[in-house]
Amino acid sequence: MDRFYSIVLIVAIIVLIVILAYIGMQISSNAGQDTPYPPQHGHCPDYWESIERNNINVCQIPSANDEDPHPNLGSIYENGQVTLTTDSTPGYDEISNTIDFDDKKWYTGPCMKKKWANQFSIIWDGVSNYNDC
Repeated sequence: MDRFYSIVLIVAIIVLIVILAYIGMQISSNAGQDTPYPPQHGHCPDYWESIERNNINVCQIPSANDEDPHPNLGSIYENGQVTLTTDSTPGYDEISNTIDFDDKKWYTGPCMKKKWANQFSIIWDGVSNYNDC
């Protein structure tokens, strides 16, 4: 009976070594790829509402309310007024107080959005922490 346990133990160790070697090879083959992180991001900054306007999804800029402050306004308001312009924020619509982040002027995609989010201290998971710029 002792011989049986020895054989089972040896086979189990060999199988474990083969499995660990396979896992190690899979990890090392993917290590050379520079995959941007995070791989995807939300359409709007965190806590902003995505609405449809003229068949286009746009982001509604939250209002500045002293009684109930919004958690993700950053520095886009000064003295209760929006400081954004169409030059600093492509796709910005002053009348509806929305931003179209799919506007073609956001030509570099996540990198330009990251620069904008960091400039105005806006938290946008997947954009403000994007690492492939």
